[in-house]
Amino acid sequence: MALLLVVVLTTPLQAAGEELIFRGTMLPAIAFHVCNNLVVTLLNSLFADGGTSTYERSVGAGGPSYLILAAVDLAVVGLVWLCEHGWHRPGSGEDGPH
Repeated sequence: MALLLVVVLTTPLQAAGEELIFRGTMLPAIAFHVCNNLVVTLLNSLFADGGTSTYERSVGAGGPSYLILAAVDLAVVGLVWLCEHGWHRPGSGEDGPH
């Protein structure tokens, strides 16, 4: 009986904790991972010219695709951060999307 009482009292706390962790940390990480994979696939397709689409990782093999990928990654991180934390337009008194 005591075990049943403990389960009934602590299950809502566990569910709330899981929800907060998922929404606060996992969701932005999953969104970034999906966007990153889509961008990499598109860039590989565009720059492959019908050949293979694997990245060359040897020294000095970088090109514009790496710079574009880095810029898009930073933009996606910023967008996810803005969506998670909201933004405020100075002087307007309005908040951005929440």
